[in-house]
Amino acid sequence: GQIGPEPEDFLVDEMSAYEKSGKGEHLFLWVEKRGLNTTDVARSFEKVTDVKGRDIGFAGMKDKHAITRQWFSLLHKEGGAKSWDLREGIKILKETRHDNKLRTGHLHGNRFSLRLLAAPEQDAAETKRRATIIYERIQKEGLINAFGPQRFGRGLSNLDKAMHWLIKAGDTPINPKRKTRRGGLDPKLMQSVIQSDFFNRYAQKRTADKRPLIQGEVVRLNNTNTHFRVEDVEAELPRFLSGDLKLTGVLPGHKTLQSDSDAALLEAEVFEEMALSQELRERLIQSAPGARRDLFLELKDFSLEVTDVLTLHFSLPSGSYATTVSREFSHSAYDEPRAFTPRGPEIEVKAG
Repeated sequence: GQIGPEPEDFLVDEMSAYEKSGKGEHLFLWVEKRGLNTTDVARSFEKVTDVKGRDIGFAGMKDKHAITRQWFSLLHKEGGAKSWDLREGIKILKETRHDNKLRTGHLHGNRFSLRLLAAPEQDAAETKRRATIIYERIQKEGLINAFGPQRFGRGLSNLDKAMHWLIKAGDTPINPKRKTRRGGLDPKLMQSVIQSDFFNRYAQKRTADKRPLIQGEVVRLNNTNTHFRVEDVEAELPRFLSGDLKLTGVLPGHKTLQSDSDAALLEAEVFEEMALSQELRERLIQSAPGARRDLFLELKDFSLEVTDVLTLHFSLPSGSYATTVSREFSHSAYDEPRAFTPRGPEIEVKAG
């Protein structure tokens, strides 16, 4: 089966990180959008109010080809949104107020309802039985917390652009807060695309390695944001097997905790696969702060609904991709990560 083509086949509800106080200078709007991306909504608010774009906040980007519900904040001291003439596809479902601007990351995660169409011909009971088997396998074996293909652009075009951007940066200091000339590339986006490709490749290699823990890898203490390197595998193994420790992969950068020993060697193999020379590796690491990302998804609140289609209901933490889950049920194609192939004689990429 495949996710249906209509926005109604892909529903998303944002899970807010906190309750709104009901008072303050920021107007908070619970917005439903259809067939629009998050920035489309923000621009629409900017057009119908005197609020500048910098004073409009949201916690995260939501899919365009979907029906999604999320919070927006506007520094709007007087009045509400009832009289606003908004573009088609935007509905304001609720409004309140709060003291602070809504910022990126101010969410626990998202709830999804995805409808899979054109499944093989079988009765509802058999469909539910097979889907339950897949879910139980996911719970037992885990599911890689991969970045979805939308991060890399159609035909991986964003990845090609990002690699060219990194190569052409040369000795010019990279300022992630500043975009290039009008129509140019956003350094922050370019960095994140390369980091995402690195993470996906590392995740594949790490899960292919059957050792539960490897020397020098960075793990996260469950239910915390505390990360540390595994110095003694034998000593930490019982904690890992009990679920106390979570495996992580790295988004390369200069501020994140680095691995060493066997894990560092595994990461070096990924850099080589990406055809990133030592110079380009250092350029990427120095240009981005970096982060640690859980290697496996935490799939919560999962349920199945079978009628003439199979509907999946589940929750994911922020930054995780629902399409990663749906592919386990649909077996749909995915753009596999690949080595970068430069275009044009003026660019040389040195392996290793």
